[in-house]
Amino acid sequence: MRDFIVARSWRTFDKQQLVAVTEICKLITRQHSQIEHAEIHLNINNPNHEMQSKVYQVLPPNVSLFFYDNTELEQYVRDYGIEPEVEKYREWEWIYHIILHHKLYHERGNDYILTYDDDILFNDVDFSDIAHFVTSKIPFSISDQFPDADKPMMGKLIEKFGNELFENYYRCYGNDRAGNSGFMGFNNSTMSLFTSKEDFKWLIDSFTYKRWDHQTMQGTSWDTYKVLIQEQSLLSILNRAYSNKEHIILLPSDGYILTTDMELMKQSRVMHYISTTKYSEEYLNIIENKYERIKEFFRL
Repeated sequence: MRDFIVARSWRTFDKQQLVAVTEICKLITRQHSQIEHAEIHLNINNPNHEMQSKVYQVLPPNVSLFFYDNTELEQYVRDYGIEPEVEKYREWEWIYHIILHHKLYHERGNDYILTYDDDILFNDVDFSDIAHFVTSKIPFSISDQFPDADKPMMGKLIEKFGNELFENYYRCYGNDRAGNSGFMGFNNSTMSLFTSKEDFKWLIDSFTYKRWDHQTMQGTSWDTYKVLIQEQSLLSILNRAYSNKEHIILLPSDGYILTTDMELMKQSRVMHYISTTKYSEEYLNIIENKYERIKEFFRL
């Protein structure tokens, strides 16, 4: 079966997130010849049950949606024999991405997933390349605008897995570019590397837990910035190092441009409103207009 599995942890679920679900559903339905079944797994840090109940009305017949919340994922950690430091987790909620990936692999056998941030809009109708990568379980990522944007976890992962991890990472094509985790075909079978209680605890303890203010993130120092991209670094490094040199990096020459330049972003097939661009008036107006059309069409 040609499965298309999407998974990510989102901060909340409101108009923006409902739009994001419809966007990925459009991609799925337009590539129906390659996709037989699709699942979307979303952890919501701050649930909005009223809006979450509405989203089921916009799902195509072949798409299933599953919601999780922080409490459920914390219980998953407890069930593994680890007492979660909840207050610490809430300071750096990217940890819930990692726990969700782990849960999906060990409980559902999802060995490959498409990560998908809630601030992405699609600027094309033909994503047969993405559908091929996902259904064929080929690891890929879009090139980040900064080459060091996946490096913070490299030292810790080499300590854990040895120099072979470093060498395998650099054997992959495009090793001079970092991968962005917001839209990534992730080899989730790497979560099998953390099967034991001891390994899973090491994974959780490997991160620095500090609060991050998204709206004032410009001009930060490396010591601060690296806290933000720890999750991206872990996923990007594992995705390449354990890809058997199959990892694909999508470049601007392929039509995939990751940037904070709003005009340049409009040339990208995947428009990812990274950094503070998601708070711009232009983006918020787009979301409002899309939501109103969805609301009217589906009679929400």
